Amino acid sequence: MDLLSRNRILTAGIIALTLLNIAVLATLWWQNTRPPLPRPAGRAGGDAPGEFMVRRLALTGEQQQRFGELRTVYRNEADSIERDMWAVRRELYDALRSGDAPDTFLVRRTDELGRLEAALQRATFRHFHELRSLCDSVQRPKLDALLRDVFERGSRGLPPVGPPVMVPGGGGERPPAGGEPGAEPPPGPPPGMN
Repeated sequence: MDLLSRNRILTAGIIALTLLNIAVLATLWWQNTRPPLPRPAGRAGGDAPGEFMVRRLALTGEQQQRFGELRTVYRNEADSIERDMWAVRRELYDALRSGDAPDTFLVRRTDELGRLEAALQRATFRHFHELRSLCDSVQRPKLDALLRDVFERGSRGLPPVGPPVMVPGGGGERPPAGGEPGAEPPPGPPPGMN
């Protein structure tokens, strides 16, 4: 391979990597140009965060108190992580605007976003693991079905269509079909997941 061919390949590679970096930064900017919204104190549908789980699982008074403590600890940790993620995204956006973001900066900041996302996933897992340990043998299958539905919908990129409902015949809990006449509007993600 002669020198001219080698230079062409290197030039094409540099151009491709530059375009890829621009695409990644543009995507981050496009998806994250505003800070996370504050958590609502209540919903128009009536349930305040946490009440949905309390109602669906029929938690006892003692369970409700412990769940409230778990939820407070989780929300504090998750909110802190989300603020840190927002700050990193802001740094990436600012670097994009200034036009002087070296690849090492991009790698460090996106690695930090990955580390923070992993921390958020661990906190979420621990929260629901602790909630499950509070449940009795009747409540655990209800929680398992609810979490399965929430996580399956999230993994397919589908929006939540409403709280799960019992399916006749012992099929467990399933979400109602969205868009049915007379169906209630979706209340958003279940408490503890928002």
